[in-house]
Amino acid sequence: MLIGLEATGVLWEPHYEAATKAGYHIIVRNPHQTTSWSASLGICAKTDSIDARALACWQLEGYARGIILPSETLQASRAAPFRA
Repeated sequence: MLIGLEATGVLWEPHYEAATKAGYHIIVRNPHQTTSWSASLGICAKTDSIDARALACWQLEGYARGIILPSETLQASRAAPFRA
């Protein structure tokens, strides 16, 4: 099963981690990509259910391209407090 996931803030990270540990393949998308794809379909509203439908259509059409996720080291350094 291939799952499409929109990277919104940090809310997507626990879902990504749980799904990949369970063996699912994930395509993580930039929210701007979702908005652009929805606009190309003539969809102007932005709700979770509309986004989910747009992501599913995008994936079914074969246009889905994931973003490159930073390494765990880089993610950890971004999460660490800034040190002067």
